[in-house]
Amino acid sequence: MWEFLFKVVNFLLLVFLLFWFLRKPIKSKLKERHEFLRRNLEEAEKEKALWEKQLEELKIRVKGLEEEAKLIREKIIAEAQREKERILEEAKREAERIRLQAQRTMEEERRKLENLFREKLVLRTLKLLEKILKEHLTPKDQKKLLEDFVQDLRRIKC
Repeated sequence: MWEFLFKVVNFLLLVFLLFWFLRKPIKSKLKERHEFLRRNLEEAEKEKALWEKQLEELKIRVKGLEEEAKLIREKIIAEAQREKERILEEAKREAERIRLQAQRTMEEERRKLENLFREKLVLRTLKLLEKILKEHLTPKDQKKLLEDFVQDLRRIKC
């Protein structure tokens, strides 16, 4: 039993001596560790605040970019609408130009056909008249017509 008591006392003495001699270095190490953890915590908090600030700035920039994108989109839509109106107006003018050109072409073709019809009518009339004159005109009438024609030519020359 004494032996057990001796071992317990030795153990307690060892613990006391260890505590006595290691107290300052352990306290110092614990203080250092505490200080290290405190600094790390402060740095982490500063970094967190910095990241939060940057996040807010990014949110503001994103919102600004979204607004800018919206304005650009509206501008593009307005420009597309103006371009559409310009193209439609140009198409209307072109259609009107084509219509007028077609109308002029039709009018010109109508005049050509009228002239052709007149020419054919005159030729047929002359042929018919020639036939009638050949059948009904006497040599005396022919002489009279020839004299009248010569007189008309003389009057024209003077």
